[in-house]
Amino acid sequence: MTVAALALTLVATGALAQAVVPERELEVVRQNFNVGNYKEALARALHAMEVSNFNDAQRGELHKFAGLSSFNLGELAAAEKHFLALLQLNPDFVLDPFSFPPPAIRLFEEVKKKNADTLNLIRQQIALRDEPARREAVGREKARVAAEEARRRLEELSKQA
Repeated sequence: MTVAALALTLVATGALAQAVVPERELEVVRQNFNVGNYKEALARALHAMEVSNFNDAQRGELHKFAGLSSFNLGELAAAEKHFLALLQLNPDFVLDPFSFPPPAIRLFEEVKKKNADTLNLIRQQIALRDEPARREAVGREKARVAAEEARRRLEELSKQA
């Protein structure tokens, strides 16, 4: 293969990697999983996690489907790895018992129990990370209430005048 052809292949691969639309890719993974095509769902989820910029919620969904697909393919170690990655993004995540089989939920809960200390630390880190935003929201609400109170007082004073 010539250098030019190799460069063109790399550019094309990079362009394809950038062309992955997170919402669409997640939907493809979900559809493959729902029809029982676990191997394809797992492959697409792994590929998507490598090449695209998903937000935490989307990345969590990819890990959920990768974990459940791995579980259904009998790859329990890989399933545990993906379940742990999901829990690291959202330590309070719960698998829907009406959507997934009890053995998969048991494995997920085992992963959660085995890593309880780590997940508690992650919860604390999330709380610390979210604290400034929470304080800002409280400050905005106080300012809104104060402005509303000032407006109400001004209306009362204008009625008296």
